[in-house]
Amino acid sequence: MKAYGKLDIVVNSAANAPNHPTSVVDVDEALWDSITEVDLKSVMLTSKYAVPEMINTEGGSIINISSSRQAFGPAIRTPSRKLG
Repeated sequence: MKAYGKLDIVVNSAANAPNHPTSVVDVDEALWDSITEVDLKSVMLTSKYAVPEMINTEGGSIINISSSRQAFGPAIRTPSRKLG
C-alpha cells in the first residue's frame, strides 16, 4: 500500500496439495485441518483485509482461482474446500 497507494487486485490461488488418501474414510482430522486451513481460511483472511482497502479507494477486484483437479484427483478435497 505504501509503495503504490492502493490495492487494485487480489488473486486467491493458494492450495494445499499433500499426498493424501482418496477416501474420506482414510482422512484423519489433522490432514483435514491442514487442507481447510490453507484452502478456505487463506481466502477468507486475504479477502477480509483486502476489501476494506478496496472500499476506501472505491474499486478493486478479487479473483478466486479454482482447480480442475477435482475431475481427475481425489474427490474429497475440492468440492468441500472450494464451496466452503
